[in-house]
Amino acid sequence: MVVAVRWISQTGTKTKDNRDCAGVGLRKEGALCVVLDGSTSGPHSGDLARKISRGLVDWYVSVEGEITSDAITGRVREIHGALRKDHPRDSASYMIAHFGSARDLLVCTPVTVSWDDMTTRPE
Repeated sequence: MVVAVRWISQTGTKTKDNRDCAGVGLRKEGALCVVLDGSTSGPHSGDLARKISRGLVDWYVSVEGEITSDAITGRVREIHGALRKDHPRDSASYMIAHFGSARDLLVCTPVTVSWDDMTTRPE
């Protein structure tokens, strides 16, 4: 599978730092792409977005077996649990797409991660 990635992002007007983040994991049989936007309300939401991206991509390139929506969702929940202590006031919105083949595309709808109830909610 051939994948070309082009990333364009601009810093928002509410913070001095750019809290946008993207990650791409490549395997012989597919690609996992994630785009994240760290919230302006939390002081370290950009860091949270980068850690979620890194965690998903590292998992994807190392795990064996079929990639399903349940597998992705489970991994996202594990990452959230591991980051909760270090990021109690931070949040991020994101979208995940998995390309399994030319005819197989799985898109996880955008969600916002909230530590208030440790759940993910559709936007």
